[in-house]
Amino acid sequence: MRKVFLLTALTIMSFSFLQSQTADDIYNAETISWYGLDYTHAYFISTVDFPDPYALKSRFSDWNDLIINESDKYNLNRFFNTDVTMHIEMIEMRNEKIRLKDRITDDDFLSSHLEYVNIQEIVNTYNLEGEDSGFGLVFIVESLSKPNIKGAYWVTFFDIKSKKVISSERYLGKPGGFGLRNYWARSFYNVMMEAGKDFQ
Repeated sequence: MRKVFLLTALTIMSFSFLQSQTADDIYNAETISWYGLDYTHAYFISTVDFPDPYALKSRFSDWNDLIINESDKYNLNRFFNTDVTMHIEMIEMRNEKIRLKDRITDDDFLSSHLEYVNIQEIVNTYNLEGEDSGFGLVFIVESLSKPNIKGAYWVTFFDIKSKKVISSERYLGKPGGFGLRNYWARSFYNVMMEAGKDFQ
């Protein structure tokens, strides 16, 4: 009976701890795990501007790799004023499975199809096996819309152990530059800068 009581008490204490976590805990974290740019729920608006699904899909890894290969510019440590470690493999594997022919559309209503509740549902599907502590950061991409000249991103912090979303805010980033890669890379760079300012 005592063992049952102790187990119940520990479960309640653990649940209470997770429920009590707030954005302040993220601000005070010594390190944050970066999971990357998640395109698995993104729509790409304008069949004219995204005519080649294969070319677009190859850019998912390119955009994620920019944050590693050009870390002086895409400096998450500086933007979020903390030590950020890289854990992008899981998101890259998810991005590889996207059926892009279902995601390139002229329906601009899909540029804002996600709500806050959907963000928790998405994070719940992440495979975080072997990672059981600390906070994660992911940019869940909602849409890249050429007609609106905007990329929409949900900047999302979550508790790795419970997958509980602690904070998620929607940001719009203006693209710019030459070529598909650079043009849309500018949109999430601008979001990084804006979100980083809000995080300070």
